[in-house]
Amino acid sequence: MEFLKIYSENLYTRESLTIYDKTKENYLNQNSYSEIRIGNLYFLQKIFVPLLMDLHWFSKKHKDFKDWALVLDLKAAGLHNTSEGKELILKVSSQMNNNRLSTNKSDVNIDADKLHNEIKLLLAKSTDHTSKVNSVNLYLENGELVMSFPSIYSCAKFLDINKYRINKSLILNKPFNLDSKVYYVRKIN
Repeated sequence: MEFLKIYSENLYTRESLTIYDKTKENYLNQNSYSEIRIGNLYFLQKIFVPLLMDLHWFSKKHKDFKDWALVLDLKAAGLHNTSEGKELILKVSSQMNNNRLSTNKSDVNIDADKLHNEIKLLLAKSTDHTSKVNSVNLYLENGELVMSFPSIYSCAKFLDINKYRINKSLILNKPFNLDSKVYYVRKIN
């Protein structure tokens, strides 16, 4: 956990990652554990998940994590609101955790590779005509790129301001001030 605390402190983010240490006294019949909360979708998808993806896992949890990361990609693309996206998410969740065990008597028989390919195809289709419209770059007044975001909403969350302020700046092509800094927002082409 110390690594994650130091790692998140060294990044240019606003409270993207919070770690809570839960002690045994708080919960009867349970070992101590840590809880990680991430409220910034961009940080979660572009920084935290790739960090964990590079680790060596020694359990079936790696497969669950990879499935969860695919569901996160569907959510980030807004596909969790479509019937096709919802169906794929249900299929993924039906094979996670103990449902993955050979001792599970589930009637659900899903080809994981085929499912992952279906998700990747759906994500590729949506990227063709949605993400380029909503993706934005945040620049400082001097033209320095602060960060790229998959949406206006994620940019607003990062800055801890209302998304309409970002949208107004984008539409009017005007900068805005925040914490004594001047920012510009530009669509990613």
